[in-house]
Amino acid sequence: IIATSVTRNLWLFGVVAGGVYGSSIAQGTNNPDLGPAAQFLVDLGRSVAKRWLRAWDFATAMWFMYKTGELSYDYWKRYEDLDRRLGLTDKVDAWNARFVQGKQGFDRWEQDNEVGRKVLA
Repeated sequence: IIATSVTRNLWLFGVVAGGVYGSSIAQGTNNPDLGPAAQFLVDLGRSVAKRWLRAWDFATAMWFMYKTGELSYDYWKRYEDLDRRLGLTDKVDAWNARFVQGKQGFDRWEQDNEVGRKVLA
């Protein structure tokens, strides 16, 4: 009974055992008693691990950007459909034009009344 319940999770046991064993090996890497072959293997293992982590990080970053772009495209399509039905872009453009017109009018009023100089003086 125990063997059948453990076999499904044997990979997890292997990961934990490998991590503990690797940690115990890595703690003794600066030991001067290590021979040159052992030190070479430790250095090679570190180099391979660093390169693998860089490659993995690059792959996950690319996957994240791909999924983000896919989501952005989906939202753009939804917005395009809503814009076609409700005319959102025209309404926002009209609002922005009204804001710009009001800002220009305020700037003209501010210049005519010299508000900036009076406040600073």
